[in-house]
Amino acid sequence: HLSGAPSWPAVAALRAAVPPDVVVIANGGVADAETAAAALAVTGADAVMSGEGLLANPALFCGNRDPEAGAFVDARRLAREYLELAEATNAHPGDARGHIFKMLHGGLSSLP
Repeated sequence: HLSGAPSWPAVAALRAAVPPDVVVIANGGVADAETAAAALAVTGADAVMSGEGLLANPALFCGNRDPEAGAFVDARRLAREYLELAEATNAHPGDARGHIFKMLHGGLSSLP
């Protein structure tokens, strides 16, 4: 696990150095849709990848909007849907607990 700021200039240099048919994916520091768009703009990469950001917010790439209804998708809804999927697929409880913690941590840590 690495931490720290991503090096988008390094990704841009890689994009410039390889042929256009080679897919370049920027990774690191993508915690919301705006940062994903900025990473694409700065790097010229073909796509972005998010690990920690998607664990905390599985609706990151749809801007927390339900793709069908357009309604806002909050952390409680995401957690409920995740738990339903975890139960349906017999996910290990420890894995589910860790993911739920990531999803709810931001909102819960802001409470007094």
